[in-house]
Amino acid sequence: GICELNNLKIFANPNSYFLEPVIENYSGTIQFSFDKIDIIINECHSNQIKMVDKYGIQYCETPKCQDNCPVGISANCIPYTYEFINNRTLNICECNDGWEGESCNSKVFIDFK
Repeated sequence: GICELNNLKIFANPNSYFLEPVIENYSGTIQFSFDKIDIIINECHSNQIKMVDKYGIQYCETPKCQDNCPVGISANCIPYTYEFINNRTLNICECNDGWEGESCNSKVFIDFK
């Protein structure tokens, strides 16, 4: 048979771990041709917010800004804080270079005359 683990997710706090897969079936244990898998769980990226679930496991969230912030077009959403709070009203909508305004929807033009 075929065993596919396409949606395998590992939840753990940042550290180095060894994964030792074991699959039991009706006729015993399936053996693998390797011993362990070395897994490194990294800290959140610098633009992410560190959150903790109800089991004390850390996970990372991308900051969310208000709906009028054109993230990915002319603005970036910057976290208000980098731990435990991802609040649309507190996070900062920062205009990309060449854009301005409350919703970063005004193009900045330079007059070279």
